[in-house]
Amino acid sequence: MARQDAFAHPLQQADKATWADAINTRFFPVMSLPRNPEVFAADMATWEIGSASVSFLVNDAIHYRREPKHVQGDKDEYLLLSFSRHARLRFFQNGTVLVCEPGQFMIERSGQPYDFYQESRGEVWCLCVASSALKHHVRCIDKFAPYAFDAGSGIGRLLFDIVRTVPEHFETINERTSSGLGRIIIDMLALALEGDERVLGSQQGSIQKAHLARIERYVRQNLRDPQLDPVKIAHANGISPRYLHELFRETGTSVSRWILEQRLAACDADLRQGMRRETIAEVAYRWGFADAAHFSRHFKARYGSTPGERRAEARSSGGV
Repeated sequence: MARQDAFAHPLQQADKATWADAINTRFFPVMSLPRNPEVFAADMATWEIGSASVSFLVNDAIHYRREPKHVQGDKDEYLLLSFSRHARLRFFQNGTVLVCEPGQFMIERSGQPYDFYQESRGEVWCLCVASSALKHHVRCIDKFAPYAFDAGSGIGRLLFDIVRTVPEHFETINERTSSGLGRIIIDMLALALEGDERVLGSQQGSIQKAHLARIERYVRQNLRDPQLDPVKIAHANGISPRYLHELFRETGTSVSRWILEQRLAACDADLRQGMRRETIAEVAYRWGFADAAHFSRHFKARYGSTPGERRAEARSSGGV
């Protein structure tokens, strides 16, 4: 679905309410506070791509404030990635003070209050995804919050190029293709975040975080191995099993539990592609489960439905 709004210059009182409603329904509730309400003007368009949405905004300087009352009314947490092409963005959330220059992007979390400032008129592209969708790819989203990421080179540039070309091809994308494209965008986002050397730990002042980042990458690359266990992981990463367990204990989970969560998420993604022909057991075996019944029990405990129900739901909704 595509939605587009244009707001006249200057913005009239009725338009101010419409603008606030457009922001709140496209993203999540905030206070919209234009720096100069009498001359504020804006254009906005949004395209829904599977489980993600892409929005284009060009507007004058503005301050968005998300207060505790806004957070309390939400059932789910979302991540909003803002790619700035022209204006400097300033962001304050949970003790983090962040400046995002043109050519960079940053992450806003809906689950905590924040203040967001766009300092001048400019073009901003936004990618909105459910926090749970990205958690299937990375263990801890918090570690990305303190940074602005490069959108002008490498994976970040490739991600931005995909985001801003969505409108050009949107009319030719059917519902099934849209769902697949949404997953690709989320995969690309995970690569852009995890590939940043600061996140890997070189500038975080934490050897433990660097070890965890390397271990997480190794686990994701070897999820299909049914013999993957703490001893094998520790040996492959040059640490002791005891130290491996200590690293994960500090994150509030165990290494075995984290591996299980990653495998369940991978199976869930495959089952959502309802037109695939393999059996549920084959999906489970592909992602390292040695026993289909064991997989089914854990899947239902995690997602509240059986693997068969998940596949039937995907097929009824036209999943790829």
